[in-house]
Amino acid sequence: MKILALLTYILIFSPLTFAADCNSDATYSEVSKSELKQLIADKKVFLVDVNSQESYNKNHIADAVHFASQADFTKALPQYKGALVVAYCGGVMCTAWKKAAIAACKANYTNVKHFKGGITGWLKD
Repeated sequence: MKILALLTYILIFSPLTFAADCNSDATYSEVSKSELKQLIADKKVFLVDVNSQESYNKNHIADAVHFASQADFTKALPQYKGALVVAYCGGVMCTAWKKAAIAACKANYTNVKHFKGGITGWLKD
């Protein structure tokens, strides 16, 4: 009986114990360019461009949503909280992608990743 009670406790409360640290880079795994191409082709990704509006207007990955503000962004997210959300910005040194990743994480999305190459890496052959 004690084991059953313990297992019930673990199942109920473990998600609270192991909640993602939305501010930690380690929470967001990276997606390679080839993986992202396949995800886009299969329509299995909600893609977010966190570059400036000017940059987004000039170049962005097809079907990417522009991250203009956190309020607008969270309204645009898919209903399913397990949907794959991939954020990107300018390139490997850019950290702006974290704005979208943190916003999605704090909105309880559980599958948030990062395309480190950004738009610069996407446009390279």
